Amino acid sequence: MKKTLIIFILSIVLLGCSNNSEEKSNTKEENKIVSKIDKNKDYVYYEDYKELNIGDKEYKLDIPVINLDSSNIEVVNIDIKSFIIGSYNEYEIDENNFISGKYIESNSYISDKYISLLIKYNRYNNGTYDEDNYIIYNIDINSGSTLDNSKILKEFDISEEELVNIVRTKLKSEDIEFSIMNMKKDYKLYIDKDSKLHLLFFEENDDEQIKRDLIVN
Repeated sequence: MKKTLIIFILSIVLLGCSNNSEEKSNTKEENKIVSKIDKNKDYVYYEDYKELNIGDKEYKLDIPVINLDSSNIEVVNIDIKSFIIGSYNEYEIDENNFISGKYIESNSYISDKYISLLIKYNRYNNGTYDEDNYIIYNIDINSGSTLDNSKILKEFDISEEELVNIVRTKLKSEDIEFSIMNMKKDYKLYIDKDSKLHLLFFEENDDEQIKRDLIVN
């Protein structure tokens, strides 16, 4: 009986040690500092993909690459590349002239702690552009983890309620409640090179799209 009890106690102790080791391993992985894949390139660089014409102007369709050695960022880069190539495959082109499809532009901001990559696209058709849309990737430079809205707000110690109050205070709008309703429906966040947090959203008013870009902090 005593022998059985001793074996049971030892099993519990060993199991506890195993769980602690696993927790420490997970914490270590989360705290791991990632580095650039190519030290000679910026944190975001662009690969040439296609060169087309829009009227008498040149349209360069490039593929943004986030230069961090992380399995998480590898997936992000695949998503970006798939979006760009997939969009190009749907283009209507006539003798290298872009006739219709998603017109895509991208821009990035690098601060001390974050990377924000903004991919803007809209529907182009024979000289006319549809409404703007954005895909935004916010990334922690040290860990390589992607940050959604809730994580960014936590990083900057701002609640969604405070975000609404900031809109109410800073935005010049004829109908502030309408603006807040649009913001709550779909908003995006990004961080500029000076570590300023931006709130980005759109308002639809009488078939007109109004872009709102407010500095939060």
